[in-house]
Amino acid sequence: GYLNILQFLATFKVDFNRIEKRFDISPLTFAIAMKHVDCFKFLGSQVSQKSLNDGLIAAASEGNIEVAENLLEIGASTEATDLDLQKTPLLW
Repeated sequence: GYLNILQFLATFKVDFNRIEKRFDISPLTFAIAMKHVDCFKFLGSQVSQKSLNDGLIAAASEGNIEVAENLLEIGASTEATDLDLQKTPLLW
């Protein structure tokens, strides 16, 4: 939830696509779940296409239109599917 820490870590080329072991999710998905708006907007510009797509799935599954809209604006795909249920954002 601390944007300044994320920005600092980015200067060291931290891989923001790595899956956090305790929660088994990416930093972007975690920021979305915790509703850290500034953090997910920043992370959206730092992650891979897969992480963006996973974030869109997370936002859609929570019914969070603001986050979904933002992720679509920066390139998340509406054709993304979640790994477990094979649902697209539209199905969520």
